[in-house]
Amino acid sequence: MNERIKELREYLILTQLEFSKHLQIQRSHLSQIESGKVNITDRMISNICTAFNVNEQWLRTGSGKMFLPEDNNAFNEWAKKHQLDDFDKSIMQEYCMLSKATRDFVKEIIKSVSAISINANGTKTEQLTPDEQEVLAAYRAEQTKEAAKAAERERKVKNYAEALKRADEIEESLEKGDELPTSISA
Repeated sequence: MNERIKELREYLILTQLEFSKHLQIQRSHLSQIESGKVNITDRMISNICTAFNVNEQWLRTGSGKMFLPEDNNAFNEWAKKHQLDDFDKSIMQEYCMLSKATRDFVKEIIKSVSAISINANGTKTEQLTPDEQEVLAAYRAEQTKEAAKAAERERKVKNYAEALKRADEIEESLEKGDELPTSISA
């Protein structure tokens, strides 16, 4: 199972530090799990499956698909009910992956921003303080960097997933005795 945790982390293109932050554990603990020096608890298995939508059967035994189908994901059902678009869902998923301290910080920013209301004339009824503006600007800059990193990770994961799917198709064709597609045979 330890190897599958490492496989999952590498598939998601996450460092040990990034992966461990999602699970709210120390990087060194994750390293010990991946190397087999410590046993993984049922709670950790549950946390990994929840955080990354992983198929528990695959994580425990290696059988089945790595991820649960998106349609079975309770989050997607909730998002559909609330008419969230892909960007909304991305925001919610990223928010849920943040540490508690970071989520608390984001909540404070949201509270500050939501304190600004627009009256009927279109003018603001409350202004952000200079400190709040500075915090908001720093947060926006950090989120822009994180969004760029997330987009790059998503692109890599998509390319990797497409390559895995193509490899499965080729393997299936070979098992049936079919010839390799001309783009593969050299």
